[in-house]
Amino acid sequence: MLKPLSRAIADGDHVEAVIAASGENHGGRSSSPSAPNPDAQRQLIVDIYRRAGIVPSSVSYMEAHGTGTALGDPIEVKALVKAFSELNEGKLTSEPHCALGSVKANIGHLEAAAGISALIKTALMLKHRKIPGNVHLKQLNPFLELTGGPFHLPTQTTAWTAPHRRAGVSSFGLGGSNAHVVLEQSPSETFSAADVAIVFDERPLAIGLSARRPAELKKMVENLLKFLSSANAEAQAELRLQDLAYTLCHGREAFPQRLAFLASNLAEVRGKLKVALTEGAVDLASYGIVVSWDDPDFGGSDPQLLDVLVRAYDNYPLTENALTDLIAWGGEVPTAGVNCRPPPANE
Repeated sequence: MLKPLSRAIADGDHVEAVIAASGENHGGRSSSPSAPNPDAQRQLIVDIYRRAGIVPSSVSYMEAHGTGTALGDPIEVKALVKAFSELNEGKLTSEPHCALGSVKANIGHLEAAAGISALIKTALMLKHRKIPGNVHLKQLNPFLELTGGPFHLPTQTTAWTAPHRRAGVSSFGLGGSNAHVVLEQSPSETFSAADVAIVFDERPLAIGLSARRPAELKKMVENLLKFLSSANAEAQAELRLQDLAYTLCHGREAFPQRLAFLASNLAEVRGKLKVALTEGAVDLASYGIVVSWDDPDFGGSDPQLLDVLVRAYDNYPLTENALTDLIAWGGEVPTAGVNCRPPPANE
């Protein structure tokens, strides 16, 4: 899914990579549909990088179109070298800093899907911090002009150790169209914990659990509490409230037996889960927890439920309908086939 970065951060989405810049052009008339235009390829990269203010030395991987042909590959590499040289005002690099590869070495040419497969591969590389070697590379094309330039062909998978991982991705069409995007690492690795706290400002998020039967709902509460209270410090350090809320909201089907509440941090989630296992339904409302009313253990109808919840969340920054939505999702049995989800709080 593509989404503006600011919106993805505000929604608590997991970001795999960021598109820092993109562009396309056309090579114009040529001697044949398969004959590439090196000047058009060079100009495309120069225009994109200048427009976005990207320094060539900050790009440590280049996903080439790389058809593996005797003609196309040398032309593409020559265009890349010229583009980086022009952007660097003709200054030569002391040593190669940018690895060169192509997903076609793994899966072949997917024609219309060649570009998106290259984009997906590069996003996965950014995520896993690895630069894969070029498989099946036995002998270099003698016409590739790599000596003295910024590019090198890795033969083995290595760790991607650049301080800020950034990559270019090229894809060229049969009729002369050229496209290039610049991807960089997820902002979760760029922002500090303090930055993330500022973005979210500890806004309350909806935590919703559901099951087919009351006993299963209780077991889900116990399992989640056990997971959040585990002694695995490394796993707990990586867990974010935004990720937990998103997974429970979008990654689970909603069933009739419900339990839902709002929380501003993981400690509050743990506390409310403990309360859910020990208190009755009316008391749960005073803690800001809503349960399905048809469950004799968890349920129970409280005609003043909204008033009780208003008092429970008195100091929380909520949207106007956050509590009524919480009641609608957590306190009622949905119509069969309706996939209800916990309401977002303070969007």
